[in-house]
Amino acid sequence: MRRILRRSVCFSVDDFQLHPIAISAGHSLKYFCSVGSTNQVAAREVADGQADNLWIVAGEQTAGRARRGRSWQTVSGNLAASIALNMDHTVNATHLLGFVAAIAVARTVSTLLPKQFQEIRVKWPNDVMVGKAKLVGILLEAVSRPDKQRSVIVGMGINITSAPTDLPYEATYINQYDKSITGAEVFKELTKNWVEVYSLWDYDRGRSAILDQWRQVATGIGKSISVRGADNEVQGTFNSIDEEGRLIIVLANGQKEIITAGDVVF
Repeated sequence: MRRILRRSVCFSVDDFQLHPIAISAGHSLKYFCSVGSTNQVAAREVADGQADNLWIVAGEQTAGRARRGRSWQTVSGNLAASIALNMDHTVNATHLLGFVAAIAVARTVSTLLPKQFQEIRVKWPNDVMVGKAKLVGILLEAVSRPDKQRSVIVGMGINITSAPTDLPYEATYINQYDKSITGAEVFKELTKNWVEVYSLWDYDRGRSAILDQWRQVATGIGKSISVRGADNEVQGTFNSIDEEGRLIIVLANGQKEIITAGDVVF
């Protein structure tokens, strides 16, 4: 299977490129025309012991995944990108990389979209939105390395030319606002912003700074929300997030409840 994927490589210096800041930070790139999942390809690279700061990018993703086992399809023209990051066992808060990714993507979209479409927000935990419509899905996965350490793969699916219509929520895409923006342009800007935000996180030493930045672009703080879990639904007011990135909701009786996972609905 791996040999088949390698034969489909169609990287061109005229298409997807890393930003010079990412190159200086030691990042590398492998581009595929089509894969099942960029996270899966990145996991295979990790298993071979060859992946750190490695981007796997595809113009089409046929078996992408989202949180809680859902699918996230990336049709041709949209962007699927995953980065593999080596971690040692002293770094515990790797789940906060979802917040790092959301901030980096939000910065990217805000930079590229015309000013009249600047309502770029992040919905807990890491969905990037334009207004009330979802633009980007982010998925984190941890994998083991041959040296018994671990890596984290951060996958990002960005709607460029189209958005799925068979979703239980509204979705949007970048070319709806500016038809001239390409996936290659988005990716290059993303790699720059990723380096800057990831450096701020600094293996969890910059946790407070990252969470503060996330709060600044969060949607719904102070508003009534429902959080749907696997077996229940909690309603209340979105208060903030705590230092673990968990959602704090104030119930009707005034008590605060901490939510670790779930889908936020306004």
